[in-house]
Amino acid sequence: MLRSFVLCLFMVLIGSVHLVEARSDTAGEFLTFGVGARASGMGEAFTAVADDSTAVYWNPAGLACQSRESVTLMHNNLFPNLYNDIYYDGLAYASPVGPKTTLGMGITYLHSGSHDIIGINPATQQRDVVGRFQTSDLSLTGCYAKEFDHGLSAGINLKYISSKTHYVHAKSYAADFGILYQTPVKGVKGVKGIRLGAVLKDWGKKVKNIDHYQSDELPTTFKAGASWQINEDVLITGEIINPLYDKFIGGAIGVEAVLTNRLVGRVGYFSKEKDLNGLTYGGGMKINRWQLDVSSFPSGKLDRTTRVSMTAGF
Repeated sequence: MLRSFVLCLFMVLIGSVHLVEARSDTAGEFLTFGVGARASGMGEAFTAVADDSTAVYWNPAGLACQSRESVTLMHNNLFPNLYNDIYYDGLAYASPVGPKTTLGMGITYLHSGSHDIIGINPATQQRDVVGRFQTSDLSLTGCYAKEFDHGLSAGINLKYISSKTHYVHAKSYAADFGILYQTPVKGVKGVKGIRLGAVLKDWGKKVKNIDHYQSDELPTTFKAGASWQINEDVLITGEIINPLYDKFIGGAIGVEAVLTNRLVGRVGYFSKEKDLNGLTYGGGMKINRWQLDVSSFPSGKLDRTTRVSMTAGF
C-alpha cells in the first residue's frame, strides 16, 4: 500500500507541474483561507490530519476515514482592529453513505465590506459619494471520498466560485484532488500511527471578471505532509506548501496536546506566502458531542486575527 500511495502522490505531483506559470496576480484569494479553528491553531498543517468535517477544505481524502456524520460552523472577523464589516464564514459537512465511502459539502463566504461610489452630485456638480456597494466572494463545494484497502484513501472536490464587486459578477469552477495513507506503526514504543497526505487545491479555469482579457488565475496550491499520533494525547504534524502561482516554497508545523478530558491545546507555525507567516496558537473544549475551538494567527502585516468554530458529531 505504501507503494500505491507513492504512485498516487507521484501522479498528483506530476499533475501539478506546469499547470500554471509563476505569477502573483490571482483571483479568489479567499480560497487560501482556512476553515476551522482547530487546524488554524496548528499552523494550518492539516493535510495529513484531515480527520473531521473540515477535511472538505484541507484534504478531501480524509473524509473517507470518518465513521459518523459531522458538521463544522466557523466565523472569523479578519481585521477586527481596523474594520468591523470584513468577515469570513465557513460551513463543512460530512456523511458516510456506504462502506468506506463518504460524501461532503462545504460553503465559504467572504464579505469584504461596503465601499463608496464616487461620482458627480447632480445638485452641486461636484465629486461626491453618490452611493455604496458591497464586495463578496462565495465558494460551494461538493466532495466524494473513498477508502481502499490497507489505509489508502482518495477524495475529490468540485467547486463553484463566485465573486461580486459592484456591477461585476465573476464566476469560475475548480477541483481539489487529495490522497491519504494511514498505517499503524509497529515496533516503535508510544507511537500509535502515522499518516501521509497530499492535496492539489483549487485547480481550475480562470476567474473571468468581464471578458477573457480581464481574467485571473486561481490560487492553485500543492501540499504534502505527514502526521504522527503519539499515544492518545499528542499529535504532531507538518507539511510543505507550494503555491503554484508564485515562486515560493513554504511550510507549516503544528502540535495538538490533550490537557484534560475536556481541554485541548494547540500551537504551530506557518509560512505559506512570502509576506504571510508567523506563530499560531489556540485550544478547544469538548462538551459531549460538541467541540468549541478558538485560534489566533497572523493576518499579514495588519494584525492578528481570531477564528472561532464549532464542530458536532452525530
